[in-house]
Amino acid sequence: MEDDIFDISFVTGDKKYTGWVNPSEKLDSAGKPVSFHVVLNDTSFAYLSYYDCRWIANEEKSEELVSKAGEEIEKHYSSLNDLTMDDKKTKDNDQHGGVTDKHDMNAGSGAFNQGSQQDEHLNEGVADGIAHPDKVSKEKENPKSGKQG
Repeated sequence: MEDDIFDISFVTGDKKYTGWVNPSEKLDSAGKPVSFHVVLNDTSFAYLSYYDCRWIANEEKSEELVSKAGEEIEKHYSSLNDLTMDDKKTKDNDQHGGVTDKHDMNAGSGAFNQGSQQDEHLNEGVADGIAHPDKVSKEKENPKSGKQG
């Protein structure tokens, strides 16, 4: 969207950079663009995204330039009385200690999914005699035994 394009300018080292930023039309859950096409000194620089509390480029670029361009993007959004990228992250991520709010059965395992609802019948299965890994099946009917449930 042409209306969303904005100018940026900054100095790093002894060089001045001027250009513009075109935010993507795809938005995250907070309503922010997921990436930004950055043009510096009349040359396409990169597509930048804010990820894991830092700015990254879609190709190998100077970390200093990526960071400076990212700061200019943040300044633009904060001047609109909008959230900065860090504020967005903490605002969107109201979860603590790796607990998710997933409600899907068997949402997954590991620390990230602790607290997600689990299927209470997840570990049910059939066993032939003593529970042994070779003799346990998660199927309601164990094809090894020849028994029909």
